[in-house]
Amino acid sequence: MGSLIATEVNKRKIIEKEGVFNRITTPGITFLACYEKKVGSISTLPQSMRFRCTTRTKNEVEMILKITLKYQITTDRICEAYYMLPDPKDRFRVHIFDYFKLELKRIDDNEFTILQSDLEEELMEILNENMFRYGYEVIQLKARPQSRPHSTTKESITSSQESILCSSRRNNLSY
Repeated sequence: MGSLIATEVNKRKIIEKEGVFNRITTPGITFLACYEKKVGSISTLPQSMRFRCTTRTKNEVEMILKITLKYQITTDRICEAYYMLPDPKDRFRVHIFDYFKLELKRIDDNEFTILQSDLEEELMEILNENMFRYGYEVIQLKARPQSRPHSTTKESITSSQESILCSSRRNNLSY
């Protein structure tokens, strides 16, 4: 004897036969034979995640980037997404953090705004290449500086010391 299961729109269910992957259901009503079992479901809707990435630029300025990533499971690779990488968020974070850490070490903080869209496009291509084997596709990636970064370099210390020296000289000149 079998059973019927319902699969919602934008979801797929994983069916195993005697503990081995058998098939993926599509939206609608599906008949399961007595030897089949539903082991899980997966959403095909676009997913999004947000996080911060902190790193330093070539001129040692700390940059805090707000990352927004939209991705989805490709419908022809649902099996890979379910079995190989059911929760891709950590993998995405690692790829994104490593990329910005490496790339921002090569540029000054002022160059970031000029190269921002090129960096985002290049990273999207890299993510799509790396994540396709797991069944994921990147739809959109945005990396925005959280605020104007402050410099922690010797230059900023020197400029603040100069302003203190200038003000003390003005005070010493007035008798």
